[in-house]
Amino acid sequence: MQKFLNYEGLQSLAGKIQDSYLPRSNGVFLLQHDTANHFERFVVPEYWAANAHLGACCGVVVQVAGKIYVLAPIQVSLPWATSSQLVGAAVSKYFDAMLDLDGKAKTAAIVDRYGTGTGYAAGYCNAYGNASIEAGKWWLGSAGEWIEIGAMRAGVLKAYEMLGVAFGGSQNSSTEYNRSNFWYAQAMLDWCQQISQWRSKTTAGPTTPITRLR
Repeated sequence: MQKFLNYEGLQSLAGKIQDSYLPRSNGVFLLQHDTANHFERFVVPEYWAANAHLGACCGVVVQVAGKIYVLAPIQVSLPWATSSQLVGAAVSKYFDAMLDLDGKAKTAAIVDRYGTGTGYAAGYCNAYGNASIEAGKWWLGSAGEWIEIGAMRAGVLKAYEMLGVAFGGSQNSSTEYNRSNFWYAQAMLDWCQQISQWRSKTTAGPTTPITRLR
């Protein structure tokens, strides 16, 4: 169990997760906000039940590809947008979508176009916040970011299972296919770890805010 003081502390110390924790967690942790003492800690998922009384889980931490992602401990169903518009560059090729790791900037552009409401995926992710990581620091993951997270699929699904949260499916991503559609990520489905086809921007789908500590 590793303690941190606040979000800035999480960012500066995230790279110091002790290697001794990795065999037990497989690079996946639960981020907990200690209610009484007002600090953050990383908890190995298998120890969550013994520590849950200390405070709420504020994220699933995924260490992969030299990065440390945090996934919100919730999943909602929302459309990509309320209407069909092309916000940024269309990505029509599968491998180009796989290489898109720019979810934060894409989310900002989508919110700039559609507004700050929470009735669509990017708006919801932008507005999401909790006791550990405040609103404005989360975004709608890109196709490439979900590919990286999906490499840790087993550990991620186990972490959500420990929380009692239903999670998975074809995650909404911020990567656009064309004016009317976007790429969705199959990374959390049990039969593949890849982005799949595209989905209509006005069709609701699984939406999970993400952020990065490194």
